Amino acid sequence: MRNTFISLIIALMCALSANMVKSQTIAIEADKPVALDMGDNSAMSMQLFRHLWPKVTNAPIVNENAKLTIHLGSCEASKPFQKAGIQQEGFVIAFPDAQNIVIWAPSEKGVVNGVSEFFRRYAGVRWLFPGKEGLHAVLQQKIEIPMQTVSEEPKFVSRFFSWPYPHGKRNDVDFLLWQRFNRLSRAIEFHHNLMRLFDPKKYFATHRHFFPEKMKIGDSYTKWNPKLNADGLTEEAIRVITEKFRKEPNTSSFSLGMNDYTHFEDYKPTGKNSMGYPDCSDYYYSWVNKVIAGVSKEFPDKMYGMLAYVSITDPPTFSLDKRAVPFICVERLNWYDAKCAERDQKRTRDWGKKAQQLGWYDYAYGSQFYYAPRIYNHLFADYIRFAAKNNVIAYYAEVYGTELPTEGPKTTLMAQLLWNPDMDVDAFLEEWYNLAVGEKAAPFLKQYFDFWEEYMKKTGTASNWFQSSKKSTYLDFDNKTYLNGLTTEDLDRCEQLLSQMRTNSKDATPAQKKRAEVLYSSFHDFVRPRIDFALATLHPRKLMREKLIATENFDKPGTEKNKPAPDWLFWQRFPGESIAVHEANGGADGSGAVSFDLAAGKNALTMLVHTIEPEKGTFYRMTCKVRAQETGTEGDVFVQIDYQTEQNNETSFGRFYSLRQCMTKEQRNGEWQTMDLVFTTPACTWKKATVSVGTQKVSKGKITVDSVEIYQERNYQEKSLLTDRFDKPPVNNTFGDWRFWQRTPGKATLSFEQNAGIANSGCAKFDLANAATTTLLTRSVRMKGTGNYIFRCQFKAQNLVGKRPLLFVEVGKGKAKVRQTGAAKGQDWQALEVPFEIKEGENPLVKLSAGIDRGTAGILLIDNAEILQKQ
Repeated sequence: MRNTFISLIIALMCALSANMVKSQTIAIEADKPVALDMGDNSAMSMQLFRHLWPKVTNAPIVNENAKLTIHLGSCEASKPFQKAGIQQEGFVIAFPDAQNIVIWAPSEKGVVNGVSEFFRRYAGVRWLFPGKEGLHAVLQQKIEIPMQTVSEEPKFVSRFFSWPYPHGKRNDVDFLLWQRFNRLSRAIEFHHNLMRLFDPKKYFATHRHFFPEKMKIGDSYTKWNPKLNADGLTEEAIRVITEKFRKEPNTSSFSLGMNDYTHFEDYKPTGKNSMGYPDCSDYYYSWVNKVIAGVSKEFPDKMYGMLAYVSITDPPTFSLDKRAVPFICVERLNWYDAKCAERDQKRTRDWGKKAQQLGWYDYAYGSQFYYAPRIYNHLFADYIRFAAKNNVIAYYAEVYGTELPTEGPKTTLMAQLLWNPDMDVDAFLEEWYNLAVGEKAAPFLKQYFDFWEEYMKKTGTASNWFQSSKKSTYLDFDNKTYLNGLTTEDLDRCEQLLSQMRTNSKDATPAQKKRAEVLYSSFHDFVRPRIDFALATLHPRKLMREKLIATENFDKPGTEKNKPAPDWLFWQRFPGESIAVHEANGGADGSGAVSFDLAAGKNALTMLVHTIEPEKGTFYRMTCKVRAQETGTEGDVFVQIDYQTEQNNETSFGRFYSLRQCMTKEQRNGEWQTMDLVFTTPACTWKKATVSVGTQKVSKGKITVDSVEIYQERNYQEKSLLTDRFDKPPVNNTFGDWRFWQRTPGKATLSFEQNAGIANSGCAKFDLANAATTTLLTRSVRMKGTGNYIFRCQFKAQNLVGKRPLLFVEVGKGKAKVRQTGAAKGQDWQALEVPFEIKEGENPLVKLSAGIDRGTAGILLIDNAEILQKQ
């Protein structure tokens, strides 16, 4: 009984104590003034504080004579709460008494983080995505704040993205403050910096030996790295960095990041690293250790960031100075592949044995580079938790989003996980969707982004885009095959979900309804038009050729070095040194062509470019002859279309409307190939388009380009008016209505080949034992009515010999003839087609021909001659 009584007393005391704690609150009430006391390191936080305060309360801010004072930064009131050992960006929110609130941190950025937590924790503020519409803040009559000390610090010391919104918006208040509110901060400098440390403008004339032999004074930092073993270079680096720290004592770090170039001229690596580059790690990191040791004699507490990138991705064979922070540069969406994840985990653990602290450099590209939302929220949480447990103290990602929230919660979730990797991702997302558009509309928004996360995980990673570049530093954003698995039904379903979201947000707050409109238009006006544009190529449409708008046979050389043909420009990205050469007899038919040496390109992007002005709402087809000689199978040989749009002008890195078609590995066999790219004008304000033929990441051999043709085309549905399959043997050199003909003195013979046709049926066979003459099958057809038609025929050449033999299909109307020719492509069946039109009042009788010019030996099979009509 006595024990029971004591238990009751204890329970009562605990309940009273809890009620007392609960009653100890501070209230911020509308119209009651609050004083703001600015401490020594609070300047940066003031902009955020003053921006958010009027959005949550009408309490006026005054300088003094208020019952409640909020103290920001280091001041007299914060002294009792200043904690030793707290990280620079950690903070304390404390309550000396019922009249004072203290937000203290050891740094300005820490005070900003404390202000963010103040509004987040007590006023329910969330900045859901960058921009004005992303701010969720509700005006309240009374904000009650429990008087319980709060202290936090980030798991990652440095957390920063290169612009999840257009670069030009980085200083706009509604974008800058989103970043500050979500506690993103670049605390360690690490990026490309050797071009600044050894500025050619300063050193080239007096210290020429610091630089590569072939370097020129105007060369970009993407074309060179300094010679780190050059006499006096290390000592000069120590002197310059030491002087900087003397002048700027508050600067806490310095970047020793290599230039954006893979080679070091004065080092000959003996092997390759885990990324396939020549391994220069020992060379570079030994220099890093020397520099840090030299500067640390006077400044022992500074940090030094650097890029573990391309040829220096792997750790050296020795330990790195404890003050060094190498940022390992790899795109980690490739963790969807178990072997890639294992490789990156091993690389990080190996680095952890050589360096006391690490950084991760990631490529979380958004919709400036990618057409579909790249949502992988749960994967990001998985790998960032691994990083937190394995010496990674800093994270940086190239994001490059647009002004529109096309990827929803992605970047805000990333920012919050970098502060607290153990955060519940699903709870965060549920809150995000509810706050964004209201509880009734949230389920539809969730389904929309869940679709893209599942699509990227399963369908996207099965595509050529992922499989071909998953071992690279970052995935190839120019390869749009990640869209291949999308269907019109998928896109319609996405639009339906966002329409339902918009409909169900009608009872939400005005801000939520506005966000619902923004999220809907992000897909309807931006995401879907770009995907539709890409699918015009990735999902080929049936087209009818209408007119030839541009052609170039490269028979005449250009007059300038970078213009190998009239109206065509040769362009290459660092560090290329290729030259486009006009070859008078190098073309597919022995006439002119343009070629470039890829070994001199040093793995660069090389392109032969031409500008066109296409019409809106029209389809186009670009064909050209390309020969890839001794290029191997690495990298891409491609034809490409790029549209210049208003968005491209607003941002430097945007790839808003760009499509590429690549040669297969089998086609890079030294033979002439016909490349074919179908494209359409995008649903946007466009100015011009450039078509190009080129290579990327190809470092040997050469390509030759010839016979570019660009046709304007239009959609059509096929209706077959005539199909002749040549299924029965000829009689007197005649296949039914088709007559065999050859120019004198031809000696070719016509026969029938059983089971050799395109569908294992019969076909016509030419045995070309003649003297380079024309050999063909021909017949006449009376068309029924006016309209647009196509005559198409299938050909298969075997061991064809002749001086530039050409297959052809031809339609004759009276004395007029329309012909389409093509070179034989290997040993497979290929189609040739020619469009023609029967106009009102014209003679409907047409003459069809299918055959070969200048074939002197070999076999030609012909099958499936047909006339199709556009519906």
